[in-house]
Amino acid sequence: WLLNGVKRFITNGDAEVSLVLARSEEGTVDGRGLSLFLYDKEEQAVTVRRIENKLGIKGSPTCELVFNNAPAKLIGTRKMGLIKYVMSLMNGARLGVGAQS
Repeated sequence: WLLNGVKRFITNGDAEVSLVLARSEEGTVDGRGLSLFLYDKEEQAVTVRRIENKLGIKGSPTCELVFNNAPAKLIGTRKMGLIKYVMSLMNGARLGVGAQS
């Protein structure tokens, strides 16, 4: 898979490995057209266009990323990126988010 486009307000956007939720199915407009991909920074096909200046939580940079034919691996099943995988990750992150507040 090759990823193209821009992602904004990405937490830890300058990390070595990224999980990317992207549209994999043409002609879809809802969450069923999204798949989850793994991108490795060693490929050097993603540019950090901007790092946001935040008031807090400076340890995790929030970035704007530009993907230019970035090779990525599909994680799991097509069309299940949001419905199954990201929702599971978000449920697991609730404890950490609650601890920060």
